[in-house]
Order: sequence, then structure tokens, then C-alpha cells
Amino acid sequence: MMTGIKATMRVIPNSRTPKRGSRWSAICEWNGRTFEATSRSGASFALCRELVAAGCPDQPMEVWASRYTGPVDPSTGIVEIVPTHPTLRIASIHKAAGRTIKESDKVPVREATYEPHPGASVTGDGQKQAISPSEVPEEGSGELRVHGPNAKAA
Repeated sequence: MMTGIKATMRVIPNSRTPKRGSRWSAICEWNGRTFEATSRSGASFALCRELVAAGCPDQPMEVWASRYTGPVDPSTGIVEIVPTHPTLRIASIHKAAGRTIKESDKVPVREATYEPHPGASVTGDGQKQAISPSEVPEEGSGELRVHGPNAKAA
């Protein structure tokens, strides 16, 4: 059995668009703080980038993803089934921080090297730095929400 960080991942309800897949949220706790990264293209990899930026030492991570199936609940738009085993096992969060998921109309879904969007940066404590509206990265690059006693306002 793998030890290390345990993360959970879920689909963000009603986030799917006609041309884009759903947004996913990946959440974990480390060093007394809760980290959450959202992305349409590899939320677990985005979470690894946030942990590395916050100074987390290299270690494995298990990602437990909720599955959605069955009839749709009109109030939430989904039906959640709690997983019984990890969906993804990451041997090195530092290595995974350099990965993402890409796809296009010409190339199928694949794992790829992460390249940050221009204007997006993360400080060493895991907090996003302010950027001007003209530098806002495109959706799907990963967002960060940090909670806990040491969290700073963005």
C-alpha cells in the first residue's frame, strides 16, 4: 500500500460546455493546510504543482475520484458514488507537477509536459500572485484555493 498524501477529486457540477469537458477539483491536506486545485486538464497534476510551490517534500499521492452515474438529480445535476479504491496513484508529486493532460481536434487525449500560461505564477508558499486582467491565463490552467491558519488572502 502506498503512503503519502491522500487527495480526493470530483467533477464540478454543471461545468461542462458544448466544446469543453467538465472542470475537476482535486483537494488534499498537507502541513495543516487544505489545498484545492481546479482544472479541465489534469486537476491532480495541478494540485501537485501547488504542493510543490508550497514547499511540500517529494512523496507519493493517492487520488480518490468520485464517480458520477445513474439518473441525474435535478437539484445538483449529478449522482455521486463514493469510490472504494484509488483512481490514480502518483509515485512522485514533484515529477507529476511537470505533467498535464492535453487534447485537440487532431490529437486524442494524452499526458504531456506542463507549460505554464503566460502571466500565471505561483509564489513559493502556494499562493497565486496577482496579475493584471490582460494577463489572465486561459481557463483550464488550474486554480488554487488555500485554506487554513497560515493561508494568506490572494
